[in-house]
Amino acid sequence: MMATPRSPDDDLRWISTLKSACILLVVLFHVTDPGFVNTLASLSAGRQIAGGWAAFNAHLSPLRMPAFFFVSGLLARRSINTRGWRELAGGRLANLLYLYLLWCLLQWLAVQFIIHQITGQRISPNTNAIYAASPRELVVLTLKGMSSAWYLYALFGYIILAKAGRKWPLLCLTFGLLLYLAAALKLVPGWGPQSLCRYALFFLIGAFFSEPVITLSRWRARSLPVWLLLLGAAAGMRAAGISSNLAESFIAIPLAITGCRLLNAHLPTAYLNRLGYITLPVYVMHRIFIELFAAATIQYAGRHGGFDSPAFSLFWAIGYPPLMTLLCAAAALGLWKLLNQGPGERLFALRPPAAVRA
Repeated sequence: MMATPRSPDDDLRWISTLKSACILLVVLFHVTDPGFVNTLASLSAGRQIAGGWAAFNAHLSPLRMPAFFFVSGLLARRSINTRGWRELAGGRLANLLYLYLLWCLLQWLAVQFIIHQITGQRISPNTNAIYAASPRELVVLTLKGMSSAWYLYALFGYIILAKAGRKWPLLCLTFGLLLYLAAALKLVPGWGPQSLCRYALFFLIGAFFSEPVITLSRWRARSLPVWLLLLGAAAGMRAAGISSNLAESFIAIPLAITGCRLLNAHLPTAYLNRLGYITLPVYVMHRIFIELFAAATIQYAGRHGGFDSPAFSLFWAIGYPPLMTLLCAAAALGLWKLLNQGPGERLFALRPPAAVRA
């Protein structure tokens, strides 16, 4: 019996799988910290399990956003290399800036309504545009990138940087490394600007040097010296107590690519991969639903003595993070499905496909 020929797309499914995994990990991170973590002291059972979720998020920090930006750079490579400044500015760049500003405003309005009309409190003490006390503060925090939609702002800047430096990729990569170091050493104030600086490097690697990373993920013998070097560097940085372990990210990304290939080879991943094409609505709306569902759930459990019950506390410790993650992601996709038609399409694109066709 002849083997079924492999489609060229088979080797690229890992991109959608990795994007899906990254967006779910982002939602899980926001579900867990700070809302869920703040309930640990109240639990009458399962505290170690609950603490494990926080540790899980911490261990995934070298992968979550670095991989997200690596894939984003990989997908933006063609636009960076083939489109002129005018086409790029009027297309992808305009769309990113539009979506960032629009969703900074919509998130702020939605979260302010939830806080003042439903829950009566914010779930996080962190500085964030969604908690801005005035329109002026909203503008300031939005411009600083201290917003739950900062990923879009980062892509806007990274594409400009990559386009400007496309003829000098090594120089561009060196600049990205300097930005990373500035963020790691906290030479840049504020979590927003630090995030914008920290992840440019991974986008640039995806845009200019994705092939070596993908080659590492194929586990060929010639890659062994590189793997040994990375493992040694990661171990050395961890032994030195360096929290921003760049080598761990360089290890985590090809490992994740390998894992995504294995998932696609041995498990049905159609639904998971479909999410990889519609990460935008989950990204821009999940924080709103966390503010609503998480705060309301935590308040309800506290008021009704749920945490005094060992059985409930154990269920909470085990199930709350994954269930709340799925709930917020599903709610975002459901609302997107309702809104993404007619005029509502402009909530997710400056020029919706229908408008472009017209």
